[in-house]
Amino acid sequence: MIDSQCAFEILTRKLEEAAKKTEAAAADQKDEKGSKAETGLLDNPVVKQVGRTAGSAIASSLSGALGLDGRPGRGGSKSLI
Repeated sequence: MIDSQCAFEILTRKLEEAAKKTEAAAADQKDEKGSKAETGLLDNPVVKQVGRTAGSAIASSLSGALGLDGRPGRGGSKSLI
């Protein structure tokens, strides 16, 4: 036979633990949202522009090295097209 008060105490304790976990999770979500807004380095327009410029320079260098830069003449046999 199960003691009803003991079962009540167990259920009450489990409910309290669940409530604490829920509060802790809500507090963690608030902290994450605040820190995410502060540390959004990739959202910075200057960083985006630097990335675009670097990407363009790399693409231009690669296409020039492969002979795809659109300049006529340079070695003739180097051209892939």
